[in-house]
Amino acid sequence: MVLGLEPLEVDHVPYKSWKIRRLDVVEGGKSSIQFLWYAPQLCTLSAFTDSQQRTVRLLRVLKPGDPDYDREVVRKKGRLYFVDKDEMVK
Repeated sequence: MVLGLEPLEVDHVPYKSWKIRRLDVVEGGKSSIQFLWYAPQLCTLSAFTDSQQRTVRLLRVLKPGDPDYDREVVRKKGRLYFVDKDEMVK
């Protein structure tokens, strides 16, 4: 269910994000609620709540001129790492 628009700030720039409430029902009738934020301007999921209801922000906007802009990344165990120094993308 879309709850409305909420600003989500990345590098001091606010992006309008749709706040979505997701209801999951598993076998046995147990249910859980998760919140997701989708930023249409960036065409990506910008944040979500985890199983302990903590908000996890996903955005880091890289622009030309940023020192990390052209660095190659690789995915390892569900995380992104810069290839040149094997350091995790933060």
